[in-house]
Amino acid sequence: MPKRLTDGEFAALARFRAAMRGYFHAAEVAARDVGLTAAQHQLLLAVRGTTPDLPPSVSELSRSLYLKVHSTMGLIARAERAGLVHTWTDDRDARRQLVAITAKGARLIALLYESHKRELLGARGELLDALRHLDDR
Repeated sequence: MPKRLTDGEFAALARFRAAMRGYFHAAEVAARDVGLTAAQHQLLLAVRGTTPDLPPSVSELSRSLYLKVHSTMGLIARAERAGLVHTWTDDRDARRQLVAITAKGARLIALLYESHKRELLGARGELLDALRHLDDR
């Protein structure tokens, strides 16, 4: 049977989740301010965060984004129409669709980086403090 959490541990967990939600909310607002949806922002981060010489496949992005493949394909199709990414069939495996960020997508994700970094650094103290309290068990 798991150990019961103390009131302090529940409070630390609540503070941690509130700090995380605050960060994600600020990221969503910043994305909207540059004309992206939160989902497009997550997609661009996932694509940009891979090795440049090995672009991710649709299925790899699905796993990264915690989405079903058909949902990821729809998101990618909308992002491609918006000029944020481009796709092509893998030369080595015709079953795989690869995804790369476009210059427009790269410009927007770079714009968002600084505000996200500031927001995350600002939340860092709250997050670390809450984690320390959870780890004191």
